[in-house]
Amino acid sequence: MPGGRSYLLMEGFRGANVDYVFQGEQRWFEEILDRPDTFDDATQTFDASVINEHLSSRSGFNVPFARYYSFSDVGAWRQACLRYDAFIGDRLHGGIAAMQAGVPALILHHDARVAELAEFFAFPSCSLVEFFVLGWQAAAERYLTDKAVADMKARYRQQLRKFVDRVHGCGLELVGSVARFGSG
Repeated sequence: MPGGRSYLLMEGFRGANVDYVFQGEQRWFEEILDRPDTFDDATQTFDASVINEHLSSRSGFNVPFARYYSFSDVGAWRQACLRYDAFIGDRLHGGIAAMQAGVPALILHHDARVAELAEFFAFPSCSLVEFFVLGWQAAAERYLTDKAVADMKARYRQQLRKFVDRVHGCGLELVGSVARFGSG
């Protein structure tokens, strides 16, 4: 339906070479998921022709996605992110996985929850409606700048420092990389 999340994403990505990561949507594909040719567990990808045909027939949209992933392991997700120049999407976890892999991310928000989290960490972001109006390339040029990435990194360090100080202030100790952050 025009104006819905799927429509705004698909139209915003028109003309792009773009892939999609499923985060729970598999339940919408129950009638085709049991087919032996639908999912490759080794690459954690769905057959794009099967998914695109299914989506196009149900929605009437021209589906822009060339590859579909569904990760059961966050390490595999981060590893797959290394194939890309940037993440642009409305799934916060996907953006975070990309950023953890060192890939810049533009978070699209369609609800207050994602907008607030993006603002809290200064993630480069814009509304899904604005993304639709601008298109993927103009949105990336406007919001995924070197300055925006630098601002996000500075804000993240600031928020992490507050967290570490608060935990230590409660008499607790941290382990791992966060503990090393607090030590110097």
